[in-house]
Amino acid sequence: MAKRLEIKGNYLIVTDTITSKIERRLPSSRVSYDYYNATLHIIYINRYDQNYHVSFDELVDSDDLPFTETTLIAFMDKFTGGTTITTPVDVVIQDSTSPLFILHATELLNETTLNADAVIDEKTFTVLDNTDFAVGLDITIYSSNLNRVSFFHITNVAGNVITVDSPIDFAYSSGDFVQLGSHNLAVDGSVTPRIFGIRNPTTQDIDLSVDITRIILSMQLTGGGDYDEFGNIPRLTNGLVCRFVNSYRENIFNVKDNREFDNLMYDFKFIEASGNAPDGLSGRFTFDKLGAVIRLKPFEDLQFIVQDDLTDLTDFEIVAQGSGVVD
Repeated sequence: MAKRLEIKGNYLIVTDTITSKIERRLPSSRVSYDYYNATLHIIYINRYDQNYHVSFDELVDSDDLPFTETTLIAFMDKFTGGTTITTPVDVVIQDSTSPLFILHATELLNETTLNADAVIDEKTFTVLDNTDFAVGLDITIYSSNLNRVSFFHITNVAGNVITVDSPIDFAYSSGDFVQLGSHNLAVDGSVTPRIFGIRNPTTQDIDLSVDITRIILSMQLTGGGDYDEFGNIPRLTNGLVCRFVNSYRENIFNVKDNREFDNLMYDFKFIEASGNAPDGLSGRFTFDKLGAVIRLKPFEDLQFIVQDDLTDLTDFEIVAQGSGVVD
């Protein structure tokens, strides 16, 4: 018996040469490897259950010729993220030296540009098109030429003049790209699914990769919730999907009730409010506890898809935490 190891397109494929069954088909950009004890350990960085272990003696190349150890390691180094043993993992470096990002998952509502230069430390700027701009929504401003991005929440709209909650931290120029989004996932996606992205790349992005290490969710409820509910509404039919998006789609999880959230998350808890205040719940899912992070390169995204009616939740937010990748 032999296992054929080859690259087809953007995928690393392992095929049983006897049965012709494809045993693994993994996006090569999401794969790393270890090699020890005469065994190749293929590591899929988003789902440990897809890891694959195969004896060196069983491996053949695309021409069904046996690898040597040298040619095998050269193949894996060329087409994957490299070995986790001999190559430093750059996400460890990011922990203390790179810019931090705390990002809401948002549904894209509008795209426009600045209509005047932004002034550092001011809290207002002017946009070309103010369609759908409203208090409480989210703004992202990009300077693709200078490789900078900033995030704000709207506190006031006066025509095309937008006031935000934090001082402007970069001298953005007239014509720089602006995105408008909403961070409340308590929407109706039962007919048409609603997509909330961490990066939301469309026509512009900056040349920076971000390692997402954790997501935190919080809900504001109209009352206490049970384990078999989603928040405090009935268990979902289709579920909330988390997926990685590049030129391909890769589902990470689908959650339909609080039990499934609890299975994924650490510190998942209900928050009982006093008096007539709304109840809530919160939880955190730390990806590097699984031995990996989710790296978002330019024009890649981490998305959350609402496929059910969540409008009976008062508020539902997801925040991603991570850091920029510094070479």
